[in-house]
Amino acid sequence: MQYTPGQVRQAVRLTQETLRHWRAIFTFLSGIRGQGPSYRPAQILTLAIIKRLVEDCGLSVSALKTVEAQLHYVVQIRHWTALERGSLSLALSTGEATFIEGRSASVRDCAIILLPLGPVISELRVALTGMEVLDDQPSLNFPPVPVTPEAAARARQA
Repeated sequence: MQYTPGQVRQAVRLTQETLRHWRAIFTFLSGIRGQGPSYRPAQILTLAIIKRLVEDCGLSVSALKTVEAQLHYVVQIRHWTALERGSLSLALSTGEATFIEGRSASVRDCAIILLPLGPVISELRVALTGMEVLDDQPSLNFPPVPVTPEAAARARQA
């Protein structure tokens, strides 16, 4: 699914000027050009995380430039449901962004910023889809099952 700049600005609560400025600064947004640019969910989540770090932690956008590629990579390779159960660890001095599953802590030899992703993803999910995920019934993860031609024929007969 892809989103328009207006949908992104509304979901992340960014001004048009801020979104334009961040598009010029961050490389993970460099391919978004043209008359009708569109954003993928990983890009929107990365923008929401950056906004949270700028507003809540007082970080400058230029300070986040060192970790933006790794930050976007961490967000891009995992599903939102996996991300919202963990936290993001950022080491600005080394340019590292890592995902920490659950509530385990990471001990490092440099200062880190630890951002729980659950609240960021919950806000975005509501803004983008108007849906809240209730914890009453968690998702079931079924492994892929190969379908043989015989099984497909039996299913059609039933």
